[in-house]
Amino acid sequence: MTYRYLGRVAVVHQGMHWFIIGLLIPILALAQLEKGLSLVQLGFTGTVMSLTVVLLEVPTGGIADTIGRKRTYLISNAVQAGGLLLLAVAGGLPSVTVGLGLFGVARALSSGSIEALFIDEFQRLSPEGNLQPFLARIELAALAGLALGGLVGGYLPDTVGAYLARYRLFDRFAATLLIAALTAALQAFLTTVLVHEQAPDRGATDDSSGSARLVTVLATSLRIVRGNRLILALMIAAGVWGVSFAGLETFWQPHVVSLGQGPGQTAVFGMITMGYFLAGAVGSAAAASLSRLFRGRLSVVVATLRIVSGGLFVVLALGQSLGAFTAVYLILFSMNGLAGSPEETLFNQAVPGSVRSTLLSFRSLFLQTGGAIGSLVLGFVAEHRSIRLAWQIGGVVFALSALLFVYTARSERAAPSPTVAGGRPER
Repeated sequence: MTYRYLGRVAVVHQGMHWFIIGLLIPILALAQLEKGLSLVQLGFTGTVMSLTVVLLEVPTGGIADTIGRKRTYLISNAVQAGGLLLLAVAGGLPSVTVGLGLFGVARALSSGSIEALFIDEFQRLSPEGNLQPFLARIELAALAGLALGGLVGGYLPDTVGAYLARYRLFDRFAATLLIAALTAALQAFLTTVLVHEQAPDRGATDDSSGSARLVTVLATSLRIVRGNRLILALMIAAGVWGVSFAGLETFWQPHVVSLGQGPGQTAVFGMITMGYFLAGAVGSAAAASLSRLFRGRLSVVVATLRIVSGGLFVVLALGQSLGAFTAVYLILFSMNGLAGSPEETLFNQAVPGSVRSTLLSFRSLFLQTGGAIGSLVLGFVAEHRSIRLAWQIGGVVFALSALLFVYTARSERAAPSPTVAGGRPER
């Protein structure tokens, strides 16, 4: 695999991976409401999905480091397609919960597996290369996939979905779910054909069983998490992101409906979804320039953006019109895009490649735990007080998480300067 081939494959692959997720974002909450679920039940199903990921996150990361990252990702494609098909035909809380649980299993299997493969290949092909631009390109492709998926997913219920509902074949949101399942199957095919994985070097004398290697990988990763405060701080920061953004992602659609947008006009939700991911893509594209402005101090960049984003959560909650909501929402996600690759770079520079999938899964474990807490607690606040108050709480918590990057900033000062290809200092 050449460097150019790796870059093209990573961009196409991650764009398509997140296109599937983008298809679901404009309609997932509305599809559950269509099946009779309440706001509290929306929080419950979100918590179930997050807890499923929490329980499986680290074991599946260890599996990816043991049996292969590509193979683990292909299994996730199959489980994802099955969960989406079940959601398409689900008729109430039990079947919706099972379908979202399967979707959570797929997320756990995919989390960190293929990403770790791409990062390790980059470092193998370019040992002195600057990882941040590579990760920024992948993130840009992911956000573009999310944006396109959001646009398509928003239009499907009022077009293909309306046709299926007219003939009583499915409800109007099933078309989006069915197309997402078919796309997951296509993603599995493309992964099989395009992605190549180097066989892990286990040493000439390593004849241990797969289960023994898995236990070793997990034990090593746990020691690293416990012994490295920088990695632990970044994982806690991921958990706070999960708490704050869970409330935003779960309740923005009901909130837009409350602003006067009828639930039948899902094209608006698709356009907003496309808009905020395009805003994130713009932020991601500008991340390298912003990092240079801060002289490569990535911790300071992320801390500043967390404070700004926390304030935007509060402003978002105060908006009284669809136009004001959309404007602040887009700005908030551009800030999120700006922070993405700097935070990813901080983490991936700190972890060893041999257990990268597992440690990425550990971080996703923190994020999903935060998401579960946010869905449950903020769902209760949204149901019994207001969605606006839930967002204000999430914003304050997110702004306070900037304090975590005070420690990582100290670690950056103590570490050698990152280098770009050829060994030239970045700063």
